[in-house]
Amino acid sequence: HTQKGKKKNEPAPVDPATMYESLKNRIAALEEEEVLEEEEERRFAEEAQKSVRGMEENAVHSKYVELFAEFKRMERDHQKEKQKLTKDKDAGKAYIVQLNGHILWTSRTSERPVNQGKSD
Repeated sequence: HTQKGKKKNEPAPVDPATMYESLKNRIAALEEEEVLEEEEERRFAEEAQKSVRGMEENAVHSKYVELFAEFKRMERDHQKEKQKLTKDKDAGKAYIVQLNGHILWTSRTSERPVNQGKSD
């Protein structure tokens, strides 16, 4: 009875292949997002250059600093997301290993009573 109770409380088994594909797709999406953000930053820089042609050099420099700071912020945010995704991926792998270990242990312990019953 206790094993049945434990099984009901356990989370549903996670398919490692599905989890791996999901994580792989998320990483690819984040990397694609980074490329799109870089292209957008280039477009913003080009637009900024067009809009400040008549301004003094000081104003151009200020606009450059503003755009560069925004780019670095986006780059940092992307890196944080990537690290979080890597952490989640590692946690998922650890969970799968733990689940597999539990399944092996459960199958081994369930075989013992059956074998002992046949020999008696």
